Amino acid sequence: MSPSPATFATMFAISTFGMAFVVTFAVTERMLGITPDQLLIGALAAGAPIMVGEAITHAGVIGNYVPIVVGFDALAGYTFARVAHTHGLDVCSFCVAFAPGASFGVLLSALKAPVIVRLDAHE
Repeated sequence: MSPSPATFATMFAISTFGMAFVVTFAVTERMLGITPDQLLIGALAAGAPIMVGEAITHAGVIGNYVPIVVGFDALAGYTFARVAHTHGLDVCSFCVAFAPGASFGVLLSALKAPVIVRLDAHE
């Protein structure tokens, strides 16, 4: 039996790619009133580096994972801008695109730090 379209949509929405897509859609719709396809395509592509960084974190491959995660999040910002540019929409310069991704990585790591420390203490 194959999954229903609703099941597939739910699985996509909770994935890294789906979250990037939904957040981009919601923010651009609210701010611009329209959502250019180029931004949604960029958001889907930016989900890949975020997913790799999160996979490294959850696998426990690297003890001090913060620089790695921040690096992958910065790469996601670059990927977003690069893919949007490739599809005809210049969001910002590619060097500038690293900053929001890195900022996201730092903030997310800071929020996760107490949980990680507590989990490490129990092991």
